[in-house]
Amino acid sequence: MSLDTCDNLVISCIDFRIQDLVHSWLHRKFPHEMYDYVAVAGSVKKLLAVEKQLEISERLHQVKHVILIEHEDCGAYETEEDIKTKQIQDLYKAKKEILRLFPALIIHLYYLHISGVFEEIQ
Repeated sequence: MSLDTCDNLVISCIDFRIQDLVHSWLHRKFPHEMYDYVAVAGSVKKLLAVEKQLEISERLHQVKHVILIEHEDCGAYETEEDIKTKQIQDLYKAKKEILRLFPALIIHLYYLHISGVFEEIQ
């Protein structure tokens, strides 16, 4: 891998409560890999902001994998009745849209529980 590229782009929420969990998990999951990291309030709920960052990361760093993370008890979803269901719907929607724009990318979806458990969404 060149110093100008990285394989992964990680997108999560800005919530301070999850930052240590996300970074620890990333260091375990990708111990020898570089990744771009983007934090946006609500994560993929803000799909246009995510798409712009993805376009930059793909163009400048040639990322191959996109890791999308939503998390339990997200304040950006506070008006939703069933927050987890809406977040998972948004993860699927983001995956579909990203693949429409960047069909060669591999998209990974995760739901992070505040306990620190990362649930992979298939």
